[in-house]
Amino acid sequence: MIGVFRAIRSFLTEQKGANGVEYALLAGLIAIAFVVGAGGLGISLNTFFSNTSNCVRTPGNITNCLTSFDGSGSGTGNGGNGNNNGSGKGNGKGNGKGNGKK
Repeated sequence: MIGVFRAIRSFLTEQKGANGVEYALLAGLIAIAFVVGAGGLGISLNTFFSNTSNCVRTPGNITNCLTSFDGSGSGTGNGGNGNNNGSGKGNGKGNGKGNGKK
């Protein structure tokens, strides 16, 4: 009976193999962190590509597409009544230029 207790005590105090268990736990934690991070990235990519496909599918719906993809552009317009005011439209943020006649 005493031999059984010595065997159990020896087994519990044994340090061999502890490094392997520690490395296995560390690898498991890294794998869990990777899975959680990849899940969040997948959701973001899904949203991005869904918005892109909606913009391509309905090209007349440019206003909603520009809110998610800010662009820049410029436009020109005609000035009237000699006051040198003009207006223009461009994709994204537009700048207008006009020439008035006196």
